[in-house]
Amino acid sequence: MQAIYDIAEICSLKGIDTVVISPGSRSAPLVLAFARHPNIEKKVVLDERVAAYMALGMALTSGKTVALVCTSGTAALNFSPAIAEAFYLNIPLLILTADRPPEWVDQADGQTIRQQNLYGNHVKGSFQLPTDVSHPDSIWHINRIINEAINLTQNSAKGPVHVNVPLREPLYPSIDTPITYSNVRIINRTSTYHKVLPTEWEELKEEFNTSEKKLLVIGQQSYSQEFIKELRSFVEATGIPLIADVVANVHFLRGDFVRYHDLFLANLTAKQIESLKPDMVISMGGSLVSKHLKLFLRKHQPSIHWHVGEGDKVPDTFRSLTRHVPVSPFAFLKKANRTSSGFDTERNDIFSYLWHGADKIIGLKLKEYQTEVPYSDFSVAYQVIQSLPNNSILHVANSMAVRYANFIGLHKQIEVHSNRGTSGIDGCLSTAVGAAMKTSKIVTLLIGDLAFFYDNNAMFIDKMPDNLKIVVLNNRSGNIFKMIDGPAHLPESEKYFETTHERSVRFLVEGYGLKYIEVNESTSSKKSLQEMYNHLGSVVMEVNTNAEQNVNALKGFSNYLKRSSKSAELSKS
Repeated sequence: MQAIYDIAEICSLKGIDTVVISPGSRSAPLVLAFARHPNIEKKVVLDERVAAYMALGMALTSGKTVALVCTSGTAALNFSPAIAEAFYLNIPLLILTADRPPEWVDQADGQTIRQQNLYGNHVKGSFQLPTDVSHPDSIWHINRIINEAINLTQNSAKGPVHVNVPLREPLYPSIDTPITYSNVRIINRTSTYHKVLPTEWEELKEEFNTSEKKLLVIGQQSYSQEFIKELRSFVEATGIPLIADVVANVHFLRGDFVRYHDLFLANLTAKQIESLKPDMVISMGGSLVSKHLKLFLRKHQPSIHWHVGEGDKVPDTFRSLTRHVPVSPFAFLKKANRTSSGFDTERNDIFSYLWHGADKIIGLKLKEYQTEVPYSDFSVAYQVIQSLPNNSILHVANSMAVRYANFIGLHKQIEVHSNRGTSGIDGCLSTAVGAAMKTSKIVTLLIGDLAFFYDNNAMFIDKMPDNLKIVVLNNRSGNIFKMIDGPAHLPESEKYFETTHERSVRFLVEGYGLKYIEVNESTSSKKSLQEMYNHLGSVVMEVNTNAEQNVNALKGFSNYLKRSSKSAELSKS
């Protein structure tokens, strides 16, 4: 098993300092290799689905590849949701799945399924180690594969890579057998940056300079100080309106950008919307939360649409893509900001004013509305976001939590993360737990009741991180289905879509030994938030709301805008 034990040494020498292990028998050689390695941090997580999402959160925070180890059979299948999420979020994971020898597949042997290429096209690469681990050629082969797999997690667009490891018995060494590591070979990969060829740049310059009404749209991405610096220079020089969701992490600009688009695009007249139509869109980053922005740009398609980003995955989100610029957004902006780039800095102040003007008006109205909005998920989410400690991290779960955050926006120096690669509710809590383990900053998770219940095994670990604060919006249902026109009008909605319940998270939270705080209409959510952040350990704050009142609070904002508009017209007359 020496070649298998050396996998841990290769991982360590190539910068992997954390492994998440789910217990099992077939994986014993891999587990022992990592467990006894002095330079690798070990996290043991019983539930494989939770383990994989936790590893995703760790890699998201650290930027480093995190290793995952599990036994054979359905254990490996339970990694699948998080692996798909990591694939679409470009999160580096090294997945090591133990397996039976190939001749025992489909032979009615225990914990044996078809594990080769198990994750299909949701990984950057799949490798199968040889079953014979002692022949010199096999040792060379194993070393080469592990090096290649780790390199692949980090190169270009990062992502998950799978290595299937068939192992023969005996799996366990004798009690007096030491596990040592060889002087392994390391294959390093030199980092390079793609560049746009001069002839291609001339074409970019021509298209940019001849477009009058330009928009810069940024989807989900992690915070980067270097990127923000170049983005600020580009926006200031060109005057181009910047549209960004809360998960784009551009609120670090400390300047003007359009952040309330999801609200005002849903509440403008057809004439106003027509005036905001762009000739050209430059998009960067991943997926967008804002449905109204996507619908707007699909209906009012620009004649030119560039997507700037590394890798071969090229999203055509607005059905208007005309060019893929396969460089990192940072490298593109750095080049565009040079005086020699040739990009025209003549500003279209009218077009920019229309976007920014609409954004400022809706921002003021949103703030005003908070003085009359009834107690609801919307009002509490607003208070949560206003109460976030500066220089902290916000994780928002899928369904309504991320939408509330996107409606409300951020004005603080706070990183925002969400599992928007596949947008499932299945691992939101686990991801936040893993993320909190890799930082000393306060991590706040805003999550709905169903997402919390679904992923509660995330709390079944040795110790929850002290810096994690969890706010559960408990409206006793999948409240989003009351806000979608389709299911909201169906008689089957409550049972088959909303999945209503009467459960509190209290006994679950206290059963795990965590501090619990309850908020309802008669208590002060502001005081409860102060108590949550003053507590030195992990806290779960349950916010009990009424589903119908939540719908009325959100829809009430549109009515408030209409009333405000009529009042303004009357005052003018």
